[in-house]
Amino acid sequence: MISISKEYKARVEIRIRLSKFKRDLARKVADSICSAIIPETKSVDCGQKIVILCSDTLIQIEIYTSDLASIRAIFNSYMMYIITAYSCIRLPPSN
Repeated sequence: MISISKEYKARVEIRIRLSKFKRDLARKVADSICSAIIPETKSVDCGQKIVILCSDTLIQIEIYTSDLASIRAIFNSYMMYIITAYSCIRLPPSN
């Protein structure tokens, strides 16, 4: 976890582990999703901080804001980004 200023009063951490797939494929899917959503962190408002970490088959998103309403809005946005990114990935047919 990173050091965050005390100006943030609300924090949420989202962890998504891709365990449905074989490890190599899960790693590629996680990397693809992270690559797709990381650019969204560049357009964060003042008083907010978004941290995205991708490690092996885990996608971790940390959201820091000054209020709960912002957390809810950002959480919903990032979940939609993840769903959209995942739906754009062409996965091999399962056996």
